[in-house]
Amino acid sequence: MAITGHEIHRRYDGLGAIQVFEDRDRRFLSFDGDAEQSCILIERPWSPVYQYCQAMLMAYALCERPPQRALLAGLGGGSLVHCLLRIDPTIELDVLEYRAEVIAVAQEYFLLNQAPAHRIHQVDATEFEALPQGYELIFSDLFHDDCMNPAQLSLDYTRRCRQALSRRGILVLNLWLEEKWAYPDAIRALSREFDGQLLGVEVPEGNLVLYLFNDRAPELNPRLLQRQARDLGRRVEAPLQRVASAITRLD
Repeated sequence: MAITGHEIHRRYDGLGAIQVFEDRDRRFLSFDGDAEQSCILIERPWSPVYQYCQAMLMAYALCERPPQRALLAGLGGGSLVHCLLRIDPTIELDVLEYRAEVIAVAQEYFLLNQAPAHRIHQVDATEFEALPQGYELIFSDLFHDDCMNPAQLSLDYTRRCRQALSRRGILVLNLWLEEKWAYPDAIRALSREFDGQLLGVEVPEGNLVLYLFNDRAPELNPRLLQRQARDLGRRVEAPLQRVASAITRLD
């Protein structure tokens, strides 16, 4: 997504530029100045702007019971952190982020220093061996400046994520459709790894969000899912029904 607005901050680390842009009521994170990595509404940072973020949040509704522990791999501007803590301020939330300057920018410019309690660990999620266990939700949203981190489709990474899930936990992967050519083989491999228990939703922004279930994927009940989407949507002040209606079983 192309950047709009004007630049209000820039800093550098060993991987390049980290930039913040502002356009009226929105603030954007960019790693190269050409594409949006993350976005928040300044007055309502808990309200997800992008449909892929809305789709990732729907994993909350797919849980058997309200999750108590969640892990987020990849911080960006912290939109998912704001959303999850808005839904449940008491959720035990851990975040893995490799770049210290991204953490600093998210806290200062994307209002994470005002969010309820959460823990941010400066580590590379793709190489972090000592993942705690028992997470009901793991969100993986790992991107470079111009492409998705390919580790998200590696079985080594997804196996370690699965080991960190609770018995009925869900791994949520945000994939970029510009690399869609690689997805059929990857989805078949992930389906084998997760015993065929996966759902997915494609959103117009060009993302495919996968829900990988450690146990059994639920039977899709459109009426129930719409009711759950409305309930979640009220809490984060965003319409989730459209992405909810597009969730489907993947074989």
